[in-house]
Amino acid sequence: MRKCATLIATVFGIGKIPIAPGTCASLFTLPLAWLIIGEWGIFGCITLTILLFLIGLWGIRIYLENSFVGDPPEVVIDEVIGQLIPLIFIQKHLLLYLVAFCLFRVFDIWKPLLIGEIDKKIRGPLGIMLDDVAAGSLTAICLIILVNIMDLL
Repeated sequence: MRKCATLIATVFGIGKIPIAPGTCASLFTLPLAWLIIGEWGIFGCITLTILLFLIGLWGIRIYLENSFVGDPPEVVIDEVIGQLIPLIFIQKHLLLYLVAFCLFRVFDIWKPLLIGEIDKKIRGPLGIMLDDVAAGSLTAICLIILVNIMDLL
């Protein structure tokens, strides 16, 4: 069971990549979302996001039992979920996916507004997940505004 939890928490070992594991997990998410949305539409991507969130909470909980770090860098399932969120709200377009990736990484690393508060105040698996959900949600809001502004021009 521990091996399964580790595979989930580290997204099949992507989190063990020594340089920028969170960025690597976010990059991994782009073609995953492209394929899921292409095959099953937005509903499929929403379903995947919810399932990964729930399974991820379990995987992180088990993984943290033997960790001395509150949010280990190798735990990247939260980045996958956070990156999926804005992709639900935009068209399948390479440029939009790249902007979503860049914005999400900036918000996930910088942790502006409520994201930083969540990161500081909520501990455990839920805290690990929720700051990325917040970063993904802020990314989605920015993208929706950006796309609507571009449509007005």
